Amino acid sequence: MVPYICMDTALKHSLDTAPGTLCITDPHGVILYVNGAIEKRTGFMPAQAIGLKPGNVWGGHMPRQYYRDLWGTIERERQPFVSAIENKKKNGTIIYDTAHIAPIVRPDKSIAYFMEVHPVEQSASFSDNFYCRVKAAVAGDPKALTLSVLGGWLGAQLPHDIPDTLDRVLQHLLIAPTREDFSDRHDDAVLVVMAQRDSADFGKIFEKYHEDIQRFFFRRVSSGEVASDLAQDVFIRAYEALQTFVVGNASYKTYLLRIAHNVLVNFYRKKGTVPLEDDCLFVDPTSESYGQICLLWNQIGTLSETEQTVLELKYKKDWSVQEIAGHLNKTENAIKLHLSRSRKKLRDLLHD
Repeated sequence: MVPYICMDTALKHSLDTAPGTLCITDPHGVILYVNGAIEKRTGFMPAQAIGLKPGNVWGGHMPRQYYRDLWGTIERERQPFVSAIENKKKNGTIIYDTAHIAPIVRPDKSIAYFMEVHPVEQSASFSDNFYCRVKAAVAGDPKALTLSVLGGWLGAQLPHDIPDTLDRVLQHLLIAPTREDFSDRHDDAVLVVMAQRDSADFGKIFEKYHEDIQRFFFRRVSSGEVASDLAQDVFIRAYEALQTFVVGNASYKTYLLRIAHNVLVNFYRKKGTVPLEDDCLFVDPTSESYGQICLLWNQIGTLSETEQTVLELKYKKDWSVQEIAGHLNKTENAIKLHLSRSRKKLRDLLHD
């Protein structure tokens, strides 16, 4: 195992935002991970594809024999598949592509995943390189297909490589975090549907997230009584909007935190102060400042790996400074300094 990979946000961010498309499926062809480039290529967001087969999203438009040949090559023969293919965008437009699909095998030669790579620019030289490297990797040369090679194909600026087999790297770096995120989304969707059918079931949502929302406020207002009142306001608002809520691509906790941010801003405004310094990277996507926040997050790759990790844990996971310090084995003052410096760097980049 290589557990440190799970928190290597710099590497994951580089692959998530790479200009080339990376799609990883399980041995049955179900999508486990796909990066953001798929939306530009097909019109489908990653969240709309994960858990489905490509044929149920953008694919499935070739003759049956094509897919028999494809699966025979990558599954039975364990060889790379390179061939012209027609896919379809979300808007119905046909895409004329070249498929580059590879089996990712474990050291014991069993298939761990299948991987489809679509570079920024298709070329015969890329197809040849892809074919030769995958063939060599399947034959037993682990250096033929590494994270660094994959990053080069995708046009990703990787801060470093990881000396491990590609199947393990993909599992810990991309697949496991994605599975965790989408598991939360699925579980929450079930709870929301139940609550919409019977409002009494909203209590299950309250029980699941009440402590998280109250902790969000307590870290910012330092009063247990006030934090409890504000958290109560969040759930009242969520309950009132329950029947109009549409299950989307995020967990219900994300939705509650967006409401919490608005409640917090209103609380500050009533007091005559709006200390947004601490919350500058956590906002409601419907707010006027959302565009600027997106620009800030797009610049996160310019920060050091530690700064990226600290920001991700603080603003996307809502961890406390104490929790981050314990996780990274640093002092709380060091974490506060990382937060302050990284926020300043992002603000400076935004204003340049």
